[in-house]
Amino acid sequence: MRTRSALRFTLALTVLLCLVIVVYAGGWSLVTVKHFPDLAVAGKPLNLTFMAWVPSLDPLVNLRPEVRATNAEHREIKVKAKAGARAGEYRVTLILPEPGDWVLTFDTEYRDTATMPRIPLYFTAVLSKNVW
Repeated sequence: MRTRSALRFTLALTVLLCLVIVVYAGGWSLVTVKHFPDLAVAGKPLNLTFMAWVPSLDPLVNLRPEVRATNAEHREIKVKAKAGARAGEYRVTLILPEPGDWVLTFDTEYRDTATMPRIPLYFTAVLSKNVW
């Protein structure tokens, strides 16, 4: 009786483990941004070039990546990236409308593939020559 219960428990645990493996099967990818900016200007284009890789460092091609910018008030801007000059390279232009700290998230073949550090966004100020 005890052996039969242990066998059932082991079988159930094995089936559950197999289901978890199937559900979470797949992989993950890496993102590297060329010349990641220290800051940006509200209302001005922010041009980014990035590469998407698999862990073996082979570039991911034929993707339709999306870049999401989110601020502290949870305002979100989504922009689809376009293929760049090299295999696995993508370009995106963001225009962030208001100042504040924005977080950029790259969705390649998986959602939330990479989240970059906050970018402070400022308004431009035009100073008159007569200020001083």
